[in-house]
Amino acid sequence: MQLLQLIFYVVLSALVVFGEEVVGLDSVSNETAQNESQFIDFNVTYNILEKPAFDLSAGLEFSMEEIATFNYSFTNNENSNISVIGVAGTVIANPEGYQVANITEQSIGPVSIAVNETANFQSGIQLLLPEGAFYLLPVLFVLKDDKVMKIGIRPLLINVNPPPMSLLNPSFLSVQILLGLLIAAATYVFLALRKPGTRKKTSEKVSVEPVDHSWLPDTYKTPKKPLK
Repeated sequence: MQLLQLIFYVVLSALVVFGEEVVGLDSVSNETAQNESQFIDFNVTYNILEKPAFDLSAGLEFSMEEIATFNYSFTNNENSNISVIGVAGTVIANPEGYQVANITEQSIGPVSIAVNETANFQSGIQLLLPEGAFYLLPVLFVLKDDKVMKIGIRPLLINVNPPPMSLLNPSFLSVQILLGLLIAAATYVFLALRKPGTRKKTSEKVSVEPVDHSWLPDTYKTPKKPLK
């Protein structure tokens, strides 16, 4: 599987590098479309603002619906001034290699770049993708000599993960409620078992012995009732 991914990445990179040099014009003549390719001399690099230090070969981790902001650095080595006017592109599944989505076309600037000068500009892509691995293939629209060119950019490998679970997520709230009920029930049972039982009162028989009244004076002696 790793060998297939490596072969796919090499082929994809080769196609993009070729796309950086060979430009398809939107309004070219039939002769150019059939027989000619136009070579350009641009140097385009980028980094991702949300991931300032990243390894392109390892890929970047994103959550669903997160935004990846491309910070482009565009150097014009041509012999005439140009303008960057937009960006679009495609999303390729990895390692399957088929297209799963388009990068929505959006306007840029226009950003004018003179001969031998470098300009920086940004463009954000919202990742409305399912969980999985993908290649982002941005394409810049460049205006040169009143003709629009499409400039392919080095692909970006990304891994899309499920969004982090919020405390207000309904499924997470149900888990919290269930856990709270279990804790309450366990506490009730524990306290019920610890409750002391009712103690029974026991009565003991006390033996009463007769009192010797012989030492008492006669006035304090209780007279005996005569028997009838």
